[in-house]
Parts: sequence; structure tokens; C-alpha cells
Amino acid sequence: MIGQAKRLYELNHIANLKSGNEEAGKLYAFSSGKGGVGKTFVSLNIAAALADKGKKVLVIDLDFNLSNINVLLNSVSQNQLHGYFAFDKQITDLIYKYKTNLHFIFGDSGAVEYPVITETMLYRLIGDIKTKLAGNYDFIFLDLAPGANKNIITVLSLVDEIVLLTTPEPTSVMDSYVIAKLLKVNEIGKNINVIVNKAGVAQGKTAFQNLSEAVSHFLGSKVNYLGNITFDKEIMTSIIEQKPYYEYFPKGKSIAELSMLAEKLIKINHLVNNSQP
Repeated sequence: MIGQAKRLYELNHIANLKSGNEEAGKLYAFSSGKGGVGKTFVSLNIAAALADKGKKVLVIDLDFNLSNINVLLNSVSQNQLHGYFAFDKQITDLIYKYKTNLHFIFGDSGAVEYPVITETMLYRLIGDIKTKLAGNYDFIFLDLAPGANKNIITVLSLVDEIVLLTTPEPTSVMDSYVIAKLLKVNEIGKNINVIVNKAGVAQGKTAFQNLSEAVSHFLGSKVNYLGNITFDKEIMTSIIEQKPYYEYFPKGKSIAELSMLAEKLIKINHLVNNSQP
């Protein structure tokens, strides 16, 4: 019981941390029930769309030791999260300035003897992000590993908004429902904003409707629909060329959808800021 009380105290303490700037960037966790839904692609390109609109964005790759945002950017940094967890680097030392308005913190991939990430380490990480970084950005995206292990649930409990990625496949929709269920069971009352990737307008709405009805019926909760992203063969080309799709194909057929999603997050950010006391 003491351990549980201490954990609740730490969660509440970190969740309520302020950077000293009420307009500080809010934390958005990009999550998915399964791998292969395009979560990293989506978070990266919405970030690029926001940067193009004049917003300052930081994207942090939290797929511990299986990170690949740096691969999609064809970029290399000498400082990754491993140095932070080893107490060799401060969180501010890890920032990679890709463009004026678009920065990144890269994770590691295949590092030998990578530390076991504990809740305490995550408390420290999110606390440092909120107090040392958030004041410099309009948005901070956390690109999480797929699934719903204990560490992922902990991070989801500490962010401001959750962006849940799915595809129209029934297995992907079901896995998204599992994420919503675990959040409910753990009493994490965060907004769940859904993006259906690799789907046309009708497919996206149908997939969301199926997820929404299951969440409402079985959990008594709700999810919010942000929109869909149509599959575009040029998306794969951008990945192979290691360039953000939003920059590499400015006239691509999915650009308007990414831009619309960015605009919706701007509205959410505005609502979050105005709702604070």
C-alpha cells in the first residue's frame, strides 16, 4: 500500500509540473497497439507540418533501443537517450536541431548493455522534459514503442494528450481497443485522439466508428477522431530516400491530410492552454 501511494504521489507530482511558462509546449504521446501502423512516420510528418506552420516542435524517440527516427531523417547525433539514462548527459545536451522549428532527441538502436528502463527513470525523464524543455517549444511529441507494457502505460499517464494510431485492419482496431482498456483499468483519464493511417476517408471513419462503439459500450469511455491518412506510394519513396514525406513531396496526395491533422492539434493545444487555471 505504501508503494502504491508513493507511486500515485510521484505520478501526480510530475503530471502537475510546470515549466514556469503557461504557454509551454504540451506533451503528446504517439502510441499504437501493434507495430507497423506507421506511428513514427505519422508523428514525424505531423511535426514537419507544424514546423511549416511556424510552430516550434520537439520529437523524442522513446522506442527504447529500437529507435529509428534518425534513420528516417538520415541524420546522426553523438548524443542519444542512453547517455541521459547513464547520467552522462543532461536532457538539454541531446537536442538535435534538424531545422529552426523542428528538433529531435534520438533514441538508441541495438546498443549493447542498454539499461533496463524503470519507472523512476521515466519519472525523471518526463519531469526534465516538462521543466527544462517544454518552455522552448509549442509541441513535444513522444514517439513510443508499440504495445502497452508497464513503461508505456506510465508515460501515457504523464502526458497531456494521447494520439492513438491504428489502421482499418480489424486486428489493429482491436489492439487500439486494448490500449484504451488498459488506460481505463489504470484510471488514466487522458484524451485519446485517434488517427487511422493507410485509409481513405470512408475506411477511416468506419474503423474509428468500430473502435468508438467498442470503447463506449464496454468501457463507458470515449475517443476523439482526428482524421485519416490515405496510403500514397510516394510515402514509401520518402522512407527509402530518408526524407520527411511532408518536405520531399509537398504536392503529395496525403499532404492535405497531414496539414489538417496539424491544424487540429493546434486547436487542441489552444483548448488545453485556455482550460488551465
